[in-house]
Amino acid sequence: MMRSTFDPLFQDVRPERRRQAQDDFGRHLVEQRNRMAALVRKWVETDARLGIPIHDRLLGRVKRLDAETRADIASIALLMADQILAAALTVFDRGEGMCADGKCVNYAVVAQIREPGTLSVSEEVDVNRGEPVLAVWKAYAQWLARFAPVELRPRAGTGGLENGRQHEEPPPCSS
Repeated sequence: MMRSTFDPLFQDVRPERRRQAQDDFGRHLVEQRNRMAALVRKWVETDARLGIPIHDRLLGRVKRLDAETRADIASIALLMADQILAAALTVFDRGEGMCADGKCVNYAVVAQIREPGTLSVSEEVDVNRGEPVLAVWKAYAQWLARFAPVELRPRAGTGGLENGRQHEEPPPCSS
């Protein structure tokens, strides 16, 4: 049986459920990005040490600069990290760029839902297959706008690029 790269992996997943899984996937990506972004700002803008000698030596040089320049450097680091992550997410695209053994390879994101503390999967959702169609790499910018708090976004000096939006708090995982 031949299938298209747009065909769902799991036929019983409804579009509304897939849309929710897509939203959850984006929120989880940005939550992890935010965790690291907070550390980047802390390492660059304060006297905090990373604990890895080469990093601390490089950060020590940056910490000799004025506070505004340090904030700009942290913003540059966040912009670059976001670009790197968006590029890595292209692995989940249906393009011709991923090849193995002379053939194109498409990768899928599958959410496996389970109860906390267990390894038994109760539901599987193909996040980037089926309807609605999702270009994961392209959706990342939208997820950043929704889920990254202002203080963890890149900013330029005191005027900044921030738009004042607040992030949405994820609901706690409960059993």
